[in-house]
Amino acid sequence: MRKRWLLNLSLLFLIIGLGVIIWQLPPAPNKTQETPKLTTRDPLQVQHLRVERVGKEPIEIKKTQGVWQILSPLQLPAHDFRIQAILQLLSTRNYRKLDASQVKLSELKLAPAPISVQFDDLVMEFGDQSPMNEHLRYLKIKSDIYLLSDSVHHFLNSDAVLLANLSPLGNSAKLNELQLPNLHLQLKEGRWSSLKPVENTLNGGADALNTLVETWEHLQALSVKRYHPDPNLPPQGEINLGLQNQTALNFKIISQTPEFILARPDKGVEYHFSQHQLSKLMNLPVKILDAVESEKTLEETPPLTNKP
Repeated sequence: MRKRWLLNLSLLFLIIGLGVIIWQLPPAPNKTQETPKLTTRDPLQVQHLRVERVGKEPIEIKKTQGVWQILSPLQLPAHDFRIQAILQLLSTRNYRKLDASQVKLSELKLAPAPISVQFDDLVMEFGDQSPMNEHLRYLKIKSDIYLLSDSVHHFLNSDAVLLANLSPLGNSAKLNELQLPNLHLQLKEGRWSSLKPVENTLNGGADALNTLVETWEHLQALSVKRYHPDPNLPPQGEINLGLQNQTALNFKIISQTPEFILARPDKGVEYHFSQHQLSKLMNLPVKILDAVESEKTLEETPPLTNKP
C-alpha cells in the first residue's frame, strides 16, 4: 500500500514538472499566418470613386443615400455588382508585394500609369500586365508596388456605360402609370386599371395588370450601350413610365427584332433585351386554366362508348 502511494506521488510531481516546462516554452510560430489586406480602408465606408484614363474621359461615381450613382460622363444609377468588385480591391489578400528598389516604374507602365482610381483620398495606379501571367497586373499605391489579379481592369478601361445599372427604371422603382403603344394602365387608390379597353377579356383581369407592371418594375436589360440616333431609322413608337416620387421616364422603341431595344435620348443610352422579353413587356399575359380545373373538366366529360 505504501509503495503504491509513493508511486502516485512521484507521478504527480512528474506531471507538475512537465507542466512547468511546457508553460515556459515560447509559443510555436504561426505557419498559416494570413496575408494582410492590401489596404486598411473599409470598402463599405468609401463614398466617392474617380477613374482617370489617359486619352479618355474620366468617370465619377458617388454614393448617395447608400446607392451608387454615375455623375460623369453619364448621369445614371451605377451597376452595383461591378462597383463592389472595384471596391473589393481595397481589402483583397490575393496579391504579392514587390521590392520597389528592384523594379523600374517605366517598364511596368507605372510612370505614368494609364489608369488610376481614387477611393475618396486614396489613389491606386494600374500599370501593365505581367509578362509571365496575363491574369496579373502591376499596381502602385503611393510608393509600394504590387502584383495582383487583373479582375476589374476591363471595367475601368471601357466606356463608362459598362458601369451603368442594367435596370432602365433604376433601383427599387415603383410605377404609378404605364403607357405602351396599345395599353395605358394607371394606379388609382392602390389598384391598377386600364384606360383603354382590352380586346381579349381573358387577359384583362387584375392579376394580368399586376403581372405586367411587376415585369416592368423588375426589368433587367442584357446590356446598356450608348445611344446614337439614326436619322434614317426613326423610332417605332414610345413608352412612358410614371414613377412614384420620381420624374417620369420616356423611352423610344428603336428595334423589336432581332433585339428589343429601348432608348433614353435624354440620357444618351439604349437598353438591349431579348426577343423573349418583348412579348412579356408589351402585352398582358393571357389567363390559362390551371391544371386542377383542366383535370376536373376531363373527369366530368362522359367517356365515349360504342353503341350496339
